[in-house]
Amino acid sequence: MKKEVKAPISEIFCSYQGEGLFAGEKQIFVRFSGCNLSCSYCDEPAAREKGKLTAVKEVFERILKLSSHCKTKSVSFTGGEPMLYADFLVILAKKLYSKKYRLRLETNASLPEKLNDIIDFFEHISADIKLPSQTGKNTFDKHREFIKKAEKKACIKIVLSKKTPVKEFQKAVSMIKKEFKNIPVFIQPESSDFFPKKNIGDYKKFLSKSDCLPNVRFLPQLHKMWGIK
Repeated sequence: MKKEVKAPISEIFCSYQGEGLFAGEKQIFVRFSGCNLSCSYCDEPAAREKGKLTAVKEVFERILKLSSHCKTKSVSFTGGEPMLYADFLVILAKKLYSKKYRLRLETNASLPEKLNDIIDFFEHISADIKLPSQTGKNTFDKHREFIKKAEKKACIKIVLSKKTPVKEFQKAVSMIKKEFKNIPVFIQPESSDFFPKKNIGDYKKFLSKSDCLPNVRFLPQLHKMWGIK
């Protein structure tokens, strides 16, 4: 008998997207537990906790039920890091894709080898560029490989604190300008830094370095401002 594929799921809920290209859109969020990186600014407990191992069938049925209740067929897979469970994702994505759901992926973009099997089912991929001071690792090569594979469907997100080394940010901007200049880029201030003062002036040193990019936006986490998940 074939073993049932399961993944650690922290929560499944309906809310409004607070980041990126689809900010303000009602979506169903499927949050995976566990992450392969440990970002200094991480404010998501699911990244460190062990979620309940849940079968594809159960997640699929919960999405269908929420979709009917919330009147949306947009589904965002987030975490933690969803790409750790690519075998689970591909099965679930196929089922949802066949029902004409619009699938989005939020990822730290550090596992390019797992992208091939699932990319065809996703309409959009939000790919983070993690800076070395945030993770203690240099993952630029992994990000480059991942974004090249996802390029036609991707936007890029870079999270910054007021203390982020400008040289690190410049390196990310240079890579984007050279290789991914047509991809939308979102500069997102760390919420713990940005709220409650909401002072954009603290980030002008970064914004001036990103002026060379044709499609760049400064966007805090709107759901934090709205007081929702």
